Amino acid sequence: MSTPLRESVGVRRSHLEGSLLHEDFPRRRPDVETHVLPDGTCLLFDPLALQGHALSAVGALVWDYCDGTVSRAEITNEVGSLLPEVPQLRDEVIQLLDRFASDGLLVAVSGESRRA
Repeated sequence: MSTPLRESVGVRRSHLEGSLLHEDFPRRRPDVETHVLPDGTCLLFDPLALQGHALSAVGALVWDYCDGTVSRAEITNEVGSLLPEVPQLRDEVIQLLDRFASDGLLVAVSGESRRA
């Protein structure tokens, strides 16, 4: 399933055969407000922590992928494949996912519970 943000940058979700049982499938907390700006950047507001988070266009794309259906590895590979000439992009994606989790913006969904 593609979302408008992914479609706007020409990204389609790859369909992988099989299931990754021990992967995390990050999912946005449903109460976190998302405001995508015209330049592709994004503002998040966490109503529990009363904090805002400014994301770059890459951060906004990574946030968009956090719907609980795509694994961390898939997110990293798909976003990294957009600019293969920028090898540090994969590291940036991992750091963003870690930051989202440490800031309490995500809930992880295991492969087992995702299929339930």
